[in-house]
Amino acid sequence: MAGPSVFIDTQNPGEGVTASTRVSNNYTLNNFNVSGTCGQGGRFIYIDPRAVLGLERVASALGTRPGINSGYRSPGCNRRVGGATYSRHMSGAAFDIAPPGGTENRCDVVRACRTAGAGFIMTYGRSTHVHCDWGSSRGESHSESGLSC
Repeated sequence: MAGPSVFIDTQNPGEGVTASTRVSNNYTLNNFNVSGTCGQGGRFIYIDPRAVLGLERVASALGTRPGINSGYRSPGCNRRVGGATYSRHMSGAAFDIAPPGGTENRCDVVRACRTAGAGFIMTYGRSTHVHCDWGSSRGESHSESGLSC
């Protein structure tokens, strides 16, 4: 299951499609349309199939389904959260992943994202998530928290 490759109108997603429609083995449409700060990421959302496959690989590597603090973000939502001007969240290619078991397990998520082919991985200060981006091919990991994984 590779996820959708079209924009989805979350208020009128189409016949037989609801927020609880499974997009991949571990995630529903609603799981991807979330922002910890904005609530929903937007009315119209896009989820990059490569990112969905990457996220499934992360779940497999961790042995459990990690939560998503932020998935797709509309440009307006991205501005409200102070996201990067060209954030990969706006193209559905990045997720802020909550480490299973808490913040002390962020390195497990960093390693899993690296193994799953994320092109850019970032940890921030004392934040409760790891940013994993499958829209970039840079192969970079950064930490603003001094976290060394």
